[in-house]
Amino acid sequence: MKKIFITGAGGYIGGNLVKFFSKKKYKIYCLTTKKKLKLPNTKWIRGKLNGNYEKYLKECDLLIHCAASGVYKKEEEKKIYKVNYHDSFKFLKKAFDAGCRNWIILGSSGEYGFLKKKPMSAKYTKLKPINAYGKSKVLLFKALFNSKIKKNCKILYLRIFNVYGINEPKKRLYRSLIEAIKNKENFKMTHGEEIRDFVSIDYVTNKIYKSLKLFNQKFFFKVKHIAKGKPIKVKDFAKYHWEKNKAKKKILLGVSKKRNEYHTMYSDKESLL
Repeated sequence: MKKIFITGAGGYIGGNLVKFFSKKKYKIYCLTTKKKLKLPNTKWIRGKLNGNYEKYLKECDLLIHCAASGVYKKEEEKKIYKVNYHDSFKFLKKAFDAGCRNWIILGSSGEYGFLKKKPMSAKYTKLKPINAYGKSKVLLFKALFNSKIKKNCKILYLRIFNVYGINEPKKRLYRSLIEAIKNKENFKMTHGEEIRDFVSIDYVTNKIYKSLKLFNQKFFFKVKHIAKGKPIKVKDFAKYHWEKNKAKKKILLGVSKKRNEYHTMYSDKESLL
């Protein structure tokens, strides 16, 4: 694979993938609604999913679909469903018609909703999202799974768990934590009893890169998780990075809720990419 088309190239995960693959000297077509990045081996295309990009798609060996609405900030539900489901499905059909049929599609652990004291399985856990973002991603997943085009495609559907890292969107836990450390301030957070499965942005990009070897196989539709399969309390994650960075101040935890209100979100081992 030498040419890659990346949607959502101006977003957090998409932007990191562009940087990663440009260093590997892939030719990358970058679809974005945001500002362009000055990187080698990139062709930046300003537009939305509902545009016409067949002339670029037909040149590409692989499509990585990262574009989504409502991931890190609140959006109108109408927009979330339009981007994540309607426009995404139409875009993928156009890619198929253009002859680009190797796809990596980024899903979310949010498609499962929340569980209590159970790991999430790509095979066995039912999809019960609790918000518009998760529901819209499930609609796209089911539309692809039930479509005829999947029989002539190689589709790797990746549900990504809690991503953190440098330059992540504002108000996210890790970024807020690091800023408090730099400013030598106390860090206020929730009670932190929730169970999560944290993965660094570098881990995510490396996993996606290594997954390219799967496309040597015949047509497939695989669902995998990008996670560690290691449950950790949010407060313990925060304390680890607080101590690792030798913070001078304190972490101030909020008031704990009742135990039966705690939910878990982590992957089982079998589902890991």
